[in-house]
Amino acid sequence: MKRRHEEEFMAFAAARTAPLFRSACVLTSGDAHLAEDLVQDTLGRMYANWRKFPRESAELNDALCYCDMNTTPDGTSTNPVDRVNEIAGRYGLDSLIGKFIRRAEPEILASTSRVLERVAAAKRQPM
Repeated sequence: MKRRHEEEFMAFAAARTAPLFRSACVLTSGDAHLAEDLVQDTLGRMYANWRKFPRESAELNDALCYCDMNTTPDGTSTNPVDRVNEIAGRYGLDSLIGKFIRRAEPEILASTSRVLERVAAAKRQPM
């Protein structure tokens, strides 16, 4: 897979892995191991076919990632580093989610930085 497509997939998966896991837990009657398997299989199949999926804009992916990484599940404001640590701690470093969130952390931080850069640039523009 080309680097650009891989980065797109990583941003997509970073923003959606935790919600997918929660949905998978419901589908598997709370069996966390089976839910992890379901998420891993789903993301693996998506990765293999990623080029066939219609693309959201990079700006939209960044905005979704920013919102998810700056808000805790209970709606409290946070920052991306603390949010990644919270997710990894909640699911465990050896879980699928824990491993993935650590692997995706550089792209998560880059994505949230791009949003802040866009906001700063928009503020500098005359109205």
